[in-house]
Amino acid sequence: LVIPHGQTLTIHDGVSLRVADSVTITVDGTLDAGSSTISSVGSGSRWGGLMIGDNAVATTNLLGTQIVEAAPLITMDGPASVNIVDAILSRSAAGEPLIRVTLSSSGDISIVNTMFSDGGSFCIEAQGPTQISITASIMSTCGGDSLWLRSTPLSISALEVEDGIDLAGVTGTISDLTGTNLTLFNIDGLEMENLELDGSITGIDNRELIING
Repeated sequence: LVIPHGQTLTIHDGVSLRVADSVTITVDGTLDAGSSTISSVGSGSRWGGLMIGDNAVATTNLLGTQIVEAAPLITMDGPASVNIVDAILSRSAAGEPLIRVTLSSSGDISIVNTMFSDGGSFCIEAQGPTQISITASIMSTCGGDSLWLRSTPLSISALEVEDGIDLAGVTGTISDLTGTNLTLFNIDGLEMENLELDGSITGIDNRELIING
């Protein structure tokens, strides 16, 4: 299914949309989803997920949406805008993250009060210039690190993670993080405060790094 440039697909509250094995929904226009569920057809199958953005006006708004059983659930691959609020993202295929942001993506993704669980590799795997903002969210059983980020500008606050976080070349701020192990490589411009970690902070080749609280 392709949502063309200039067109909008609206999924209203209460709707259950079931997508066949390996089938994708490509967002070149606008996707507005409310308190609905987008899932596979069951029996262990995995749909292909949301493929978002090969243009600057592609927009996806997931407001209270539950997205499950895809491979991965969301892929950003262009200068798009994604807003995820009060959502549930769960159960990607083996070896696949819940959200993947590719190197060619250059948009922004904002995540607020969202629960991530049961990833096949990571909860979020991202690289490149896409601006990532995560607020008041929880990540558990990600299948690997909760966050695997490379060279992304980020803003994280009030995030609770069960698995480790692996950051390389990122910039921005992290505050009120509750988690385990934090691994930092090649950091040149990252400020962190109010960290509550059961594990450790490790890494090499870091330059401008500020830790408060």
